[in-house]
Amino acid sequence: TISLDELMHAYDSDAEASDRLISLGIDRADLLRLHGLMEDGTGVVEYEDFIDTILKAERADDRTQFMMLKLSVSKKLGDVVESFRFEIFMACVIFSNVMLFVVEVDANTQCLGPSGSCTPDYCDMANNVLLGIYTIEAFALIYVQREQFRHDRWNLLDLAILVLGYGEVAFKAALPEQESDILGYVRILRLGRIIRAVRLFKPFPELHKLVTGFMGTMRAIVWGFVMIIALLLLWSILTVESVEPIRNKESLDWCDDAFSSVMKCILYFFQTLVAGDSWGQCVIPYVNKRPELFLLFSVAYITVELGFTNLILAVIVDAAAQAREDDVAE
Repeated sequence: TISLDELMHAYDSDAEASDRLISLGIDRADLLRLHGLMEDGTGVVEYEDFIDTILKAERADDRTQFMMLKLSVSKKLGDVVESFRFEIFMACVIFSNVMLFVVEVDANTQCLGPSGSCTPDYCDMANNVLLGIYTIEAFALIYVQREQFRHDRWNLLDLAILVLGYGEVAFKAALPEQESDILGYVRILRLGRIIRAVRLFKPFPELHKLVTGFMGTMRAIVWGFVMIIALLLLWSILTVESVEPIRNKESLDWCDDAFSSVMKCILYFFQTLVAGDSWGQCVIPYVNKRPELFLLFSVAYITVELGFTNLILAVIVDAAAQAREDDVAE
């Protein structure tokens, strides 16, 4: 055994002892590190314990340095991806993606051959480059934010759009060239990337409020649409049954054809009661033939146009206000 103080004294005064320690890979810094790990610098240690402590200290230092390096890289990367300049860069990328999509759609509409055969060659390469940029951005955000990544709705939206992008690539690789018409439908997946255009509004508070409010009302809008269709279905069944005795079955006029089936009647009521297009064009001729039908058409108009659509509007406004409050709280 040998005391640590004796070992440090020997290292400083005895050249032979210092050479031997250096040959073992132990320098004065290691001794000072060991001195800090020991509660009492004069404590006696076994040679094996001494070497083991030195190795543990070196491994601890290596791990600490590695963790510090990771933290430094994460901080620098976070400063980049969360900076205003990076937001502007991604806004330009998204805008380029939208313009590229416009070019592809216009090329396909003018194409006389199979879908996608007239798309410029540079479009596929540009789409792959853009998908690569989105992928790098997503991995960078995951590396920087770690567990916090999944708590941000915008991050989850970007990740879903990224999955759709790779889904399109997988479909294109799996489908043969002769099924180009199917590929035309697969390209609709690329519409998901346009949703990323909402990120263009983040630097502008007013636009960001509008987008946040709209996305917060989507659930209310969807359920409102479902309820409107259910209400139109009810009124269509009653209307078709009531109009059937006086309907001209041989006429090709739209007003007679609109009440020939429940589905067509739903389309007619959606056109007149929801869209507000020419309510009296078909109603007045039938009311003239059978005046009691006025009660049916008028009650349908009041319940759908004046009642339920305004109720849905109130729910949507309330949902938008709630989404705004949630966004401020976050």
